Amino acid sequence: MSIIRDSSEASAIVSLQRVDARIEQHLVLHDVSLELRCAEHLGIVGPNGSGKSTLLRLIGGTHWPAPGHGRRIYCFDGHLHRDAVEARKRITLVGPELQDSYLRLGWNFTASAVVATGVHRTEIPRRTITPPDRERARKLLDELDAGHLSDRPFLELSR
Repeated sequence: MSIIRDSSEASAIVSLQRVDARIEQHLVLHDVSLELRCAEHLGIVGPNGSGKSTLLRLIGGTHWPAPGHGRRIYCFDGHLHRDAVEARKRITLVGPELQDSYLRLGWNFTASAVVATGVHRTEIPRRTITPPDRERARKLLDELDAGHLSDRPFLELSR
């Protein structure tokens, strides 16, 4: 796995310090240290099984570091947090697992509807997206230079 960074001078909002991560009894990540700053862009690339999704779940607070192996610290609004409660309110991971789930269920929402799941922190798109939700989702897609995909069916998009 490789991490590609577009650096920023802002203070870290997420800091992983020598963290290990396990799935069941298998060590998936070992001795990972990373600081993610506000307005920083981070690319994580690697083959299947290299720990990319686990790293993202560690950052987002949905996967816990292995007990006794490193620290995860968040800084929101100038306050340090060692648990992931605040992170779960502020960080959302929308990944290809959703595409698999929607395919199984026969759902083919627009890309902006799927992005709105992150806005509402749910994996299920609301049947009726309000105009403000649609606008926020489009703005997020525009920030990623993907605004032109907002009305495309999600299942037709590349992972």
